Amino acid sequence: RNVATQRNTGSNKAKGEWILFMDADNRLPTHFLDGIKYQLAKHPQYQVFTSLIKVDSSNQADKAIETAFNLGLMLVNNSSLTGAMGAFIGTHYSVCDEIKFDETQKVMEDAFFIKAAIKNGFKFYIFSEPRWILSLRRIKKEGVLKWMRMIAKVQIRFVTGETDFSENDNGYVMQGGGYYQTQQKTHL
Repeated sequence: RNVATQRNTGSNKAKGEWILFMDADNRLPTHFLDGIKYQLAKHPQYQVFTSLIKVDSSNQADKAIETAFNLGLMLVNNSSLTGAMGAFIGTHYSVCDEIKFDETQKVMEDAFFIKAAIKNGFKFYIFSEPRWILSLRRIKKEGVLKWMRMIAKVQIRFVTGETDFSENDNGYVMQGGGYYQTQQKTHL
């Protein structure tokens, strides 16, 4: 039905102590999980986390996207609007026992999940290392400026306190790979 439903279903079936939510087209470097284990051992007070990103490209424009993502994430988390991209969220199983992704939201379900976890006393942190690899597939397919406009509209609504994202009128479609198949068919 939607990404929030998929995440809730996954967390209900998960058997491990830690649960990682990520987009299917992103990648984890070889020793990423070892790095996360190290960070969690070093910072046992945190039950919810994300980490900064890197892009799998040496292109200067792509590196600028990487810098913008990381800077934006750090700036938001230095305000009262702490959050993480749903493209990568880690959580202790106890958080998912208490907090669920809001299945009525078309977008921003990730931000509301983090906000609810913090409100319920769970500690959130952004690890600077290890970094996961962000897929630029969607950004390149739609165009950087178009994609940034869509994200900016959603982020501004969230930052100004809007809580109802049940109607997606920003153009940001959450359909996973099905979105790309639909886009390809309409362009053929």
